[in-house]
Amino acid sequence: MLLVDDHVQLRTIVRDWLRTLFPGYMFLEAGSGAQAIRLAYDHRPVLMLLDIGLPDMNGLAVAHTIRTCCPAPHIIILSNHDEESYRQHAAHLGIDLFIAKNHIGTRLVPAIVQALNLLHKVDTL
Repeated sequence: MLLVDDHVQLRTIVRDWLRTLFPGYMFLEAGSGAQAIRLAYDHRPVLMLLDIGLPDMNGLAVAHTIRTCCPAPHIIILSNHDEESYRQHAAHLGIDLFIAKNHIGTRLVPAIVQALNLLHKVDTL
């Protein structure tokens, strides 16, 4: 899994929380869009948790770039910006889910479980 957010503390909290729930997965971290693209290209993560507000580029632009250069990972957008226009743009890009950061505690784990279950179903067909 690739966690992309420019706030180190948030990445650390989310990573440590998810490691306890999903111990079999490797977690990579990026603090910028360019770093996220490089890690996605090099490691081909199955799932990305991607912030919209990155210092060097918009997270939706990062998602678009990754979708064009790498096999399509599941991408979950995490954002403080909960406007409908962001949600629509994310849907247009084929983003799997858009979660407002104030809902991470209740919506993130079920979204990850659903994405991983879909991957497992595809792998077993």
